[in-house]
Amino acid sequence: MADAKRYRHPSEWKQGSRGAYRAAERGGYLKQATKHMIRKHRWTPDRLRESTKGYLVYSQWRAAEPQAYAGAFRAGMLDEMRALFTL
Repeated sequence: MADAKRYRHPSEWKQGSRGAYRAAERGGYLKQATKHMIRKHRWTPDRLRESTKGYLVYSQWRAAEPQAYAGAFRAGMLDEMRALFTL
């Protein structure tokens, strides 16, 4: 549990200290050990559309919101994202 406190995200802990992470999984205390950690969010279509607000052109959004762009790419929504921009 002390090892887990060094990390902010479960995926970082899993990558940085695989043995401790697996011990927590096997021991049944993974949820308790990661309670303080920030969960990375999933990009829903609504959240992706919301991320485009405030940008006039697609390239601005892509540069400023790389995680949203990656989420749109994974979801196959890049064409829909491009259509939201005026220029």
